[in-house]
Amino acid sequence: SGGTCSLTCNPIGGGIVGIVLGLLITSSFLNKPQEVVASSGNIVEVEGQQQLDEILKNNRIVLVDFYADWCGPCKIVRPSINAIAYEYHGRIAVAAVNVDRNRDAAGKAQVTAIPDVRIYKNGIEAGRISGAAPKSGYVEAVEKALR
Repeated sequence: SGGTCSLTCNPIGGGIVGIVLGLLITSSFLNKPQEVVASSGNIVEVEGQQQLDEILKNNRIVLVDFYADWCGPCKIVRPSINAIAYEYHGRIAVAAVNVDRNRDAAGKAQVTAIPDVRIYKNGIEAGRISGAAPKSGYVEAVEKALR
């Protein structure tokens, strides 16, 4: 028969194969456990230096993510920051500072490259990670500040 498959070369056989494949694919998605996705709901989007100063003053441990919307590495880091905000909710404060909209805050912190993640303890910088890093690096800095 010239290398054709008798199941898929006729409408009934092709329909049966399509249904079976569709059911297999659908069941693989339905049986997959859903991962908890941390939202940015626990992150304060800073609107100015005064607000950042208040956050640093009123919280023992603060993680501050200096970023920009156009920054590719910042977008890579954001899920890790979201997860940390979720996992450490109630133990640390997490703030995000868009350097384009908050040049005063970025300037005061002497941010020269982004992403730039700072950890503050009692209002004083206790750690800094410039550039994209794995989540474990941020967690390690947070844990060190919590000690």
